[in-house]
Amino acid sequence: MRYLKKTLFMKLVLVILVFTQVIVPVLANAAGSVGTIPFGGVVAGVIPCLCSGNFVIIQKPVAGPPTLIYQPGVSRLYQYGQILVPGSHILGNATVPVPCIQLVIIFCIPIYTAPLITMVGTSGIGGLASNLGGGGSGGGDNGGGGGAPPGSGGSPAPTGQTTNNPCGPGQSQLTSQYIESNEGWRNNVYVDSEGNPTVGIGHLLRAGEVIPAGNLSDSQVRTYFANDYSRAVSDARGAASRHGVNFDNLSPARQTVLVDMAFNMGTNPNGLTQSQQGLDGFNRMWSNIQSGNWQAAGQEVHGTGYQGARANRNAEIMANDDQNAISQRASSDPRSGDICKDGAIDTSGAIST
Repeated sequence: MRYLKKTLFMKLVLVILVFTQVIVPVLANAAGSVGTIPFGGVVAGVIPCLCSGNFVIIQKPVAGPPTLIYQPGVSRLYQYGQILVPGSHILGNATVPVPCIQLVIIFCIPIYTAPLITMVGTSGIGGLASNLGGGGSGGGDNGGGGGAPPGSGGSPAPTGQTTNNPCGPGQSQLTSQYIESNEGWRNNVYVDSEGNPTVGIGHLLRAGEVIPAGNLSDSQVRTYFANDYSRAVSDARGAASRHGVNFDNLSPARQTVLVDMAFNMGTNPNGLTQSQQGLDGFNRMWSNIQSGNWQAAGQEVHGTGYQGARANRNAEIMANDDQNAISQRASSDPRSGDICKDGAIDTSGAIST
């Protein structure tokens, strides 16, 4: 009996090695002539395949097939690496079908085939990325994260230079154009710098959100952005209030920086760690804003790991109250001028989610 178990184990190891080191790589290399299958959705379940050493990924699809095969060592995995965690958002490409080979009694039997994942990005652990609004904390210009879930937010003040209307008076329209220039405008679903499925102007896709055919019209992009922008303004006001800062007393340029940061990373005052709190976690920045120490406040914009070109730009604007830098950045992307139509947001493309 011991010999039988040892022999069975050796055969199982041999099957896994041959499948993972020979067969799957050959299929993956041949994928270029077959084509790419884009996919995206939420992981609903995971089935380990003992003999082939891979996993069947069952997704609630926004795009692509409902089942896929993830092959460690072959499928390229990006942040946050949560492909095997139900509830994670996933987005990537797949190719030729490969089998899930399962151990049945003492035999390895193919029980299922599905497209092989070639590359995939995921959301954070336990929805962390959703709490942070899409993970722009990486600080890149296309960090994603629009539509950050609201913190306690607070009611938007009726006065002030930045309103909840992205096409409103004062600083509002310039702020919305600045955010668009940082996020970019994409009508199709894509993976942001943190591996989160995103669409439009940095709009993070959450469970239950379905994008027909994986694309939005321009008017639909504007509608999503109007909601995400309004939420970001409320979040920036709420975070300021919780740190003893009157948002409306800040200069227009510094209001823009805070709204952009809220759009990029969200607010979550109840986060367990500083980095999970989004804009609320920049305690030293808020302390220096409250005391009027603007150079130090600018330096602390880089707090909690917020780095990159976008973070550098916001740090300089915070320190120097540089309205010209905002105007220059806002005009750097021609599409930023498409946000507003005749001075008002175009809501003709409203989507129910």
